[in-house]
Amino acid sequence: MFAGVGCFSILIARNVPTAKVYSIDVNPVAFEFMQENVVVNRAFGQVFPLLGDAKALIETRLRGVADRVLMPLPEKALEYLPCAVAALKPSGG
Repeated sequence: MFAGVGCFSILIARNVPTAKVYSIDVNPVAFEFMQENVVVNRAFGQVFPLLGDAKALIETRLRGVADRVLMPLPEKALEYLPCAVAALKPSGG
């Protein structure tokens, strides 16, 4: 959530070869750079950039799929916390 240009997503992909990272941001410019970063860092097939509001994307496509959720935007953390929890697998994260 709030992935920006995908810095954390790329690092996770590099350090955990089996990771599948959904990288969400609402900013179209950041999203374009994120897509470029995925290609430049050869993380395609591992990092999946998603453009849109994290709440909407989690509710419609990513409910219960995550082992971990990163929210590197402190000012939105409380507002989006229920949504982040909804993204976690039933076994927890």
